[in-house]
Amino acid sequence: SSSGNLWSGVHSKSSETLSEYQSGLAFGSGPFIRFLSPDDGDKVYPNGRIVILMILGFCFSTVMIEFTADGYYQGASMENQEENKDENNQGPTQFHLAFHDIGCSISGLPNPILQNISGEILPGRFTGILGQSGSGKTSFAYALLGKSRHYCAHEYGAVYLNGHPQNLESLLDHVGLVPQDDIMYSDLTVEEAIGFSANWRLPRNITYEQRREAIDDTVRTLRLERIRNRRIGDVRRRGISGGEKKRTSIGIELVSRPSVLIMDEPTSGLDSAAAYNLARILRDIADSGVSVVAILHQPSERIFELLDDIILLQRGEAAYVGPRTDVFPFLAEMGYVIPDSPNSCNSKPSAEFILDILADLEQPDTPPVSTNVLSSTVVDEICLNNITASSCFSHFDNRTHPRLPLLWRAYQEGNQTWNRIREKMKNEYLKENSFQNEICKNNDTRKESNFFRNLMSKIGVTLCSESDARFICRMFAQTFDKRNRHRPKQRATPGFNMQLHWWFWQLARISWRKGLLLETFVVISLAGVVGFVRSFNRSWNRKPVSNLFLSLSISLLGMMGAVYNDEIEPVKRAASSGMLLGAHEFAVLAHALGKGWCVCHVFSLAYFTVLYIRTGEWLPSPQPEEEDSNTDLTASGRCKCFLKNLRRIMNYNSWTRFHKYYEFTHINHLNYVAASAIGSAICVFSNHNDAVAHISAVATLITVHVFAFFTPNRNQVKRDTIVFGSYNLAPLVEALCAISYVRYYLEAMLLWEPEDEDKNGKTFVLRYYGYKTTNKTYCCIIMFTLWTVWEVIRYIMFALRNSNDFHSLYDTPLFIMFLLKVLSCHVAALFLMTMIQEWYFPWLARLQNRHRDTDEVIDVVTNHSTLREN
Repeated sequence: SSSGNLWSGVHSKSSETLSEYQSGLAFGSGPFIRFLSPDDGDKVYPNGRIVILMILGFCFSTVMIEFTADGYYQGASMENQEENKDENNQGPTQFHLAFHDIGCSISGLPNPILQNISGEILPGRFTGILGQSGSGKTSFAYALLGKSRHYCAHEYGAVYLNGHPQNLESLLDHVGLVPQDDIMYSDLTVEEAIGFSANWRLPRNITYEQRREAIDDTVRTLRLERIRNRRIGDVRRRGISGGEKKRTSIGIELVSRPSVLIMDEPTSGLDSAAAYNLARILRDIADSGVSVVAILHQPSERIFELLDDIILLQRGEAAYVGPRTDVFPFLAEMGYVIPDSPNSCNSKPSAEFILDILADLEQPDTPPVSTNVLSSTVVDEICLNNITASSCFSHFDNRTHPRLPLLWRAYQEGNQTWNRIREKMKNEYLKENSFQNEICKNNDTRKESNFFRNLMSKIGVTLCSESDARFICRMFAQTFDKRNRHRPKQRATPGFNMQLHWWFWQLARISWRKGLLLETFVVISLAGVVGFVRSFNRSWNRKPVSNLFLSLSISLLGMMGAVYNDEIEPVKRAASSGMLLGAHEFAVLAHALGKGWCVCHVFSLAYFTVLYIRTGEWLPSPQPEEEDSNTDLTASGRCKCFLKNLRRIMNYNSWTRFHKYYEFTHINHLNYVAASAIGSAICVFSNHNDAVAHISAVATLITVHVFAFFTPNRNQVKRDTIVFGSYNLAPLVEALCAISYVRYYLEAMLLWEPEDEDKNGKTFVLRYYGYKTTNKTYCCIIMFTLWTVWEVIRYIMFALRNSNDFHSLYDTPLFIMFLLKVLSCHVAALFLMTMIQEWYFPWLARLQNRHRDTDEVIDVVTNHSTLREN
């Protein structure tokens, strides 16, 4: 019978028969409904059997994940640990990157922003992308990464990795992208920022000492030893300098030991000395075997001399792609007069001269030199075939001269540059045996990958054949793409469990440093104001008003706190580097629950403290006796009255007081997390625009409190919601109130109020607002459900806007499989516990009844025998 109390109240009642239990009058119509239904509608916490269900489901899930070696939870499996350790010590994987006829056009623009860009990027080379503003430098870098599909209406050309069509977006564990803006958490130190990147991007099998060594090497390489313990800072708080921020931003990517490092204008905003020192560091990184690609806006002569290769862009087209040392012979052949030696008094720096050519400030003095590669006939045909002013320009010799991109294209065709690149890829990288065994090993190292990939392939093919399911097709596109079988081996980075751990403590550290004292002061101030208002509204007809102010303050803390702390850019950067979106989402949920728990307890303590100071009540308890007209109003008389009421309060059961306090805090916690989830969703829907998010949050805060069946209440809505004489808006208003968490909060908080002598007052208020005395549990369940729904919506929107090919290949499908495993384990636990409740306990009750009947018969026989003997 003691175990039955934990499962259901009916098992502890010996008077309830088995037929009454099976009829389901107390629980509902089905066994699962009877199991999940609350025993008492006056509780705010889940039943004991629900807690056991969650624990049992967690145990089943843990066994399932460990038994199947889940690739999402644990990360990529490492069948050969020693081999991976050796690879970590050898350095980055060598990548040969080739691109052919890269192009991109945007809707609404007459001309493509990129077109006809072909060439290669070799491993261990420092490549600079040069061009005037608007020439397509960043667009070209994003096209190499495969990110151009987010803004290009049409994409052209192909990118080849080690001889196979493959963009870099599915290789984010081997690629580092340093954005132009220094996107980092300003409240972290330099070492913490680099260390956090190392924690979730380095292979998980390396030791703590190896990870610390990688962090120290990165700090030493970027010359950040002096500031490693200083906070990064931002415009509001002074931190490190601009050059130091840029090096720290590079260190976040460099610590992962990437094979390709792409940087968007790393020297912009730096003085000449700082820019040169940074370029020297990049030169050293390239010498270590990393392919370094940097977009340079205005490089100095010294920086230009450090480059191995350059890519010149003019109006979205390639003007030259190749070694830096060969660019001036090419320009000389195209008719340009090369400046003198840098030591000459009439000289012009090489980089400045090239940028002037790309900006049409420098023009050729003579026609292109006629060679076997580029004859004069070919040059004349170029302008005949391209008569637009953007393709050719007139010169003082009354001849039209092709612009540099047209000459470079003709030069490449005549020199058969792409054919030679393709032959190089074929000779060096397309030897099938060595390619599969040494360079690009099959990455499907997960134990579940064969079955899972076949399943996803079938689903993907089915979805992609339906025009209405194109957005779902994207989720599976990379899973069954044949190009991925040639993908280099994925790094065994930490899985869901470790990334969740690192992200949670990262968010907690940031919250601790972001202004904890100020936020605590705001919470205490709001609680004090609301407690002061409540001290004047102690009767039943005024308690709903004080509860409305209470809801406004809690919702304000939750919703506006989520909008204010919306520091999303570092998260987007981590997502573009291959972060598991599910790990960050669950870390955000855990952080929101933990922070909400702390905020609500601080609020409750301050709220009840103000009530105690004002009324002498620490918690709402039976009303103090009213002072009659003969009450002594002197100081001593008021002191006696206060002591009398204090003794009355102290007689209030301590456990009941403690229980009521936790119920109050729990209801406020549900309000807080629901408001916080809506605030976070607003930030995602507004694309993290601060002004739009703040205005939308205020409007939403007002709306959810208006449509809460408070004013107007439920009866008023049903009685009078006619507009224009014939349109009844009652169904619409009721639907809006049904999705407002405040409506359930106000009802739960009013039902939470302790009983007092005014029984009729409570009955009248409940009837006026349409509340039911048994709805407290129901209201708490609905608030928790609304919080879950808004968090799911926020995650889906964030994932759709920030997912890439890497997530489509490794994150999203495996995350779905991981959730299916967890849900199936909880369903199995629910089925098992329902069977125990529906069949085992009734059988046990029948057995007990049988034994009791047997004992009664034995007692009767014994008594009868005793009587006969007597």
